[in-house]
Amino acid sequence: MIAPDSRPRRAADAIERLVQDEMVLLLPGRGEVKVLNNVGTLIWTLCDGGHTVREIVQQVCTEYETTPTEAERDTLAFLHELVRRRLVMIGQT
Repeated sequence: MIAPDSRPRRAADAIERLVQDEMVLLLPGRGEVKVLNNVGTLIWTLCDGGHTVREIVQQVCTEYETTPTEAERDTLAFLHELVRRRLVMIGQT
């Protein structure tokens, strides 16, 4: 479970490139590519170990005019996927 006070951090070996307003991630050691939409790119850039999940959800709400419930659900689902793919690690405060 990812707690609201957790601080997601991008994996040090993740390779990223911004291509025409889309973030392209190379999955380490597997040669897979993941292309992020605008919301995914925002969440990815905020996974710096300094922002909490709560802060990331608030930023998604501000940038994309969505409800807090929807933003939290979608942000957590995306973070779980990034953790599963070993692109993000979750740190506690």
